[in-house]
Amino acid sequence: MQEETKVSLPPAADPAALGLGAFALTTFLLSASNAKLTDGIDAWVGFAFAYGGFIQLLAGMWEFRNRNVFGATAFSTYGGFWIGLGLWFLLIEPRATGATAVAQAQNDLGWILLAFSIFNTYMLLWSTRVNIAVFLVFLTLEATEIILWLGFFSGTANLIKLGGWVGIVTALVAWYTSAAVVVNGMAGRQVLKVGSPMWSERPMGAYVGPLGWSRREARYELQHHEVREAANMAHDKGAKLRVALNADIESGDHPDMMRKVEGYAQWGVDGFIMKTPQAMAVVHDRFPEITIHASVGCNVRSRSRMKEVKEAGATQFVASTALNTFDRIATLKATADEVGIGVELLIHSNRCVTGVGGCRLYDYFAPYFEEQIVHDSDGSHRVKLIGNPDKGGVCYRPCLGTHIPEIEERFPGSVLTYLEKSNNEIYQLLEDIPNYMTLGVTTLKIQGREYPPEVIAELTRLYRRLVDEVNQGKPDITSARADLDRVLPDRDRTREAKTQELHLRLLTRMGEGPESEGSAKGSKVCYACGAREEELHRTSVSRGDTTEWDPDSEETSLLGGESGG
Repeated sequence: MQEETKVSLPPAADPAALGLGAFALTTFLLSASNAKLTDGIDAWVGFAFAYGGFIQLLAGMWEFRNRNVFGATAFSTYGGFWIGLGLWFLLIEPRATGATAVAQAQNDLGWILLAFSIFNTYMLLWSTRVNIAVFLVFLTLEATEIILWLGFFSGTANLIKLGGWVGIVTALVAWYTSAAVVVNGMAGRQVLKVGSPMWSERPMGAYVGPLGWSRREARYELQHHEVREAANMAHDKGAKLRVALNADIESGDHPDMMRKVEGYAQWGVDGFIMKTPQAMAVVHDRFPEITIHASVGCNVRSRSRMKEVKEAGATQFVASTALNTFDRIATLKATADEVGIGVELLIHSNRCVTGVGGCRLYDYFAPYFEEQIVHDSDGSHRVKLIGNPDKGGVCYRPCLGTHIPEIEERFPGSVLTYLEKSNNEIYQLLEDIPNYMTLGVTTLKIQGREYPPEVIAELTRLYRRLVDEVNQGKPDITSARADLDRVLPDRDRTREAKTQELHLRLLTRMGEGPESEGSAKGSKVCYACGAREEELHRTSVSRGDTTEWDPDSEETSLLGGESGG
């Protein structure tokens, strides 16, 4: 069978800088004429066709390629505006004759600008969801168009002249915004400030997993160049982007990790979420200005664990998902305040046995772990151990497969007894969100790695809306719960299908027989690029084979840590 090689397309350049630049220059030339600053003969006309028209229209088409409906609509419409205005000036305006020629021309211009000010009004409203710089472009343009159509309809020369001056301000704001897109895009970080969205139902931040370095499946991770693209996209929307380096990272991996981190730092990522304290310390020593959060995989439930991740450089940690009551989370928050570290809370997630990062049930299936090679776009490669989430591979979720005889027989009776009373469950903390916000939890987080974008988008919208309502002092918990209940069936179907897929994958591995360390069944190929493993000169990732881990005693120990530190 012929091997399929996956090729990633390079990221597309942002056409906004070009579109804004074209708009700015042509607006500047026409506005200078309206303000009576020029002695020439309509220098703007040629550029209305070539730059403000044709080039801006191209920018609009490229925004369609980038799936940016706002940019595509704005640039395409104003590209058409300049082409249409140029055609009117060359073909229609000369037909106005006689004593009323000027009045006829001004009446035409008044109607043209009135029509475009109507379009600009709703674009102005929705520009508040982009950033402050773009909003100011549309605000000054709105003022320009209104002043001009008032001046043309009334025949008031001073109003037209004022409209010219306001148009010059519009051009300067658009040029600044264009420059910001160029400079920030090339620097990979925000050098020229554009501000945040003035209102949004989007999350304030998002996490991405780089290929081979997170607890996600490879298909949910990003290649190296895609992380930069994601950072630019997040910053353009006024959101933060954090990179998840939350697989186990051993000391021998630190040089490869830091080569990645150097690039992320240049691109202006807003932080890292990490699991291994030693790796946190290495990143923090090199880039102390970049925020580090301790992953939920750290399973932080005690004072001593908080101190450990804080000393490694973390400014906040994701609270253990094992904490299933408000009182336990409030106690954790009080301890965190004493230690001096922030608390991030998963308000919509799943609880692993003894908490995410604390469970070791997967080790009962270590002989059936599957090595997966992932080869990144920067030329690096990693080996993920499928079945062990801490080694960069997904968990087979054997805890949810005890109804399957082949899985059940791998567990001792004590584990099966524990799973009957406490198992991996989905939870949501919607009703307690006002209390957690009052408590001073630093960040509220939604788990989203395995769900379709439309499900996550809907969850984000309803939680964001509730958070905004809490801030306004008017939380509508009943409506939020009704909205959530409509989303849950889709979420649950997705999770159930994913769990069944993982169980089938595990059963297939068990049917093939155990795989010893370093062995390979056939020739493996890189998930991303199709390269054969022998071409990568890789070494096998280490695996454990522990069949003595007891969740009951583990939970008892962790509970002791909660109360005693």
